[in-house]
Amino acid sequence: MTRFTYLILLYTVCACFAMPRGAIRQWMGAGSPVVPASLPNSSCPQGRSIPASAPPILRVTTVGRGPIAMALDAQTGRVFVVNARDGTLSALNATDGTLLSTSSRILDRLDQLAVVGRTGRVFAASGVSDDIVVVNAATMGIVRLVRVGAHPRAIAVAERHGRVFVADDVGVHVLDARTGMVRATIPVRGGQVSAIAVDEQTGQVLVGAGRTLSALDVNTGAVRRTFRMGSDIGALAVASTLGRIFVYDMGNETVTMFDARTGVRLHATHLGSVVTEMAVTDRARRVYVTDTGGFDVLDARSGTLLRAIHIGSYPYTVPAFDEHKGRTFVVSSGPCARKGRRQGIGVSVLDTTTATIRSTIAVNPPPYPIAIGAPLIMVVTDEHSGRVFISNAVANTVSVVDTRSS
Repeated sequence: MTRFTYLILLYTVCACFAMPRGAIRQWMGAGSPVVPASLPNSSCPQGRSIPASAPPILRVTTVGRGPIAMALDAQTGRVFVVNARDGTLSALNATDGTLLSTSSRILDRLDQLAVVGRTGRVFAASGVSDDIVVVNAATMGIVRLVRVGAHPRAIAVAERHGRVFVADDVGVHVLDARTGMVRATIPVRGGQVSAIAVDEQTGQVLVGAGRTLSALDVNTGAVRRTFRMGSDIGALAVASTLGRIFVYDMGNETVTMFDARTGVRLHATHLGSVVTEMAVTDRARRVYVTDTGGFDVLDARSGTLLRAIHIGSYPYTVPAFDEHKGRTFVVSSGPCARKGRRQGIGVSVLDTTTATIRSTIAVNPPPYPIAIGAPLIMVVTDEHSGRVFISNAVANTVSVVDTRSS
């Protein structure tokens, strides 16, 4: 079973317990919106009080239908949003969150997004049509439509090398970061690709497929080395400045740390939980590992577990970091066991180094996870403007939060 199939089944089970009656009908366009109570200012599992000084929401901007992916383009000062249900792309002003434009329909079910600031290009993928669309970031005009293999599921950018890597069922496609032309298609050993990450410091692309992790040369696509894991690979993360690679082994529920240059295994940490995403913050030297009950924080230098925190039943999106202010933004959601109450959905603001919760930003109406293979809430940060953008795929909105005073 691949990681993506597993996650779809996981979201379905979670939805059965957490989704109010009628929420699926709302997502499909039928019935009235379901708006549960706001997220309480408490950490339900531990019963600890969370400070009430949440950063203020400056604006709630309506975009297209079903925004499920966002990316910041610091060069143009825009935040791009993929709207899955109508196949469009929206652009927001990164300073105040105002809507600049929304395209006409590009492709059915757009669900992946990446920005290449140096070339002024936006890459969006559709797993339904098996296509990649390349868009001019300044004009929103379509540069190229590229047919790749079946079910493109992840996009990784090597900006310094001018390459974009697209993973699908059979391998990895190497695209020119300016023109979008396919330079090479690389078959990958081990089965379907489940994770991909770029390490520009060592000039390699890491591809997880089945139990095999392949390190490819970022310029030629040649295989430098392969690693054999104990079971299927579920997630990857790279700490480029430290020369470390982190690999989640699904069957053993273990995160293994490798030396990025030599491939030597340095440390393995057993987490005992199902990991959905991993992300590294270079300045704080932390690895944030999102699992089905909260997240684990690892030391990026040693690979050891520093802290495990339960903030919801399925916080399944990639953490977002503000490296300048030392803040981490993590989606917290799901039913609360304490006193039989339900906890809403929000974004927890944490101190990146200590992983202590500082505040929680409520999201209304809460987007409930359903089995579509993608998260329904996402967070991106703009350190320059001090803004945090939170997408809500049920309400078709992006909330803009000011973090400069928090």
